[in-house]
Amino acid sequence: MTHWIRFQHADRIGFGILENNEIAVHDGDMFDSPTATGEQLSLDQVTPLSPTAAGKMLALWNNFHALATKLDQEIPPEPLYFIKADSSYLATGGVIRKPAAYDGKVVFEGELGIVIGKECRGVSEAQAARHVFGYTCINDVTAIEIIGRDATFAQWTRAKSFDTLFSTVTGYDALDQRIAKTKAKKDGLLRVLLHPEIPLHNNPAELGARQRVRKRDISFGPRTSDGAAAWDTFMTLVATAKKLKVSFFAYVHDRVSGLNALPSLAETITQRSPTFHPIFTDLST
Repeated sequence: MTHWIRFQHADRIGFGILENNEIAVHDGDMFDSPTATGEQLSLDQVTPLSPTAAGKMLALWNNFHALATKLDQEIPPEPLYFIKADSSYLATGGVIRKPAAYDGKVVFEGELGIVIGKECRGVSEAQAARHVFGYTCINDVTAIEIIGRDATFAQWTRAKSFDTLFSTVTGYDALDQRIAKTKAKKDGLLRVLLHPEIPLHNNPAELGARQRVRKRDISFGPRTSDGAAAWDTFMTLVATAKKLKVSFFAYVHDRVSGLNALPSLAETITQRSPTFHPIFTDLST
């Protein structure tokens, strides 16, 4: 049986065939004739992701006939199911986060996941297997006390679909790679929320710098990536100095001359943040 795996390697999202802890990297569409690239990666070089970027998950209820018999429940005449939100998916080894608004019991169950490899709609039972790509293992986690909280409506979807932060995958490689980069910085990003007084990349100064970058792009300024990076850095420093009410020319002269009499911009931000937290000490590097 072929074992497919999705993974993150550095800043790249990829997939391939796993055999003896070695991954034969593939390209294209996992579900539609993917081709081997010739690249080999060992399992310990990558971070496993959820097997697919599934758009939805249909979870069957009461299809465990032995348990239904034990609980004296009748076998339903037709499939009963609920939907788990795609924001609740989490890769192997990820941290399951208990919802902040819920302080009850959380339970888990091992389940068999059936991966549908191509669109199917209105197919017969005999035809169904043709649409199955493969199978995977699923840890079905439930905020169990929510299900029966409202006597008028069993809340299966809500109890099983709470978000786990930064677990969502989109199926678009470029966006998935961006999410992976954000996920790698998630602790710092979340802690920043405790300090709104610290300028971030979406503050007016940064937005002003980005507007200048846009003008640079339109005016065909720097033609090389190094030139563009230098321009972006320069304009960001200009905007940050303006935000901090620091003379940019005096600051540049201080740095270029080697006097270093003025504090760095990062140090200035730190000094002006009365509730500054030690986690931001790396800003000065």
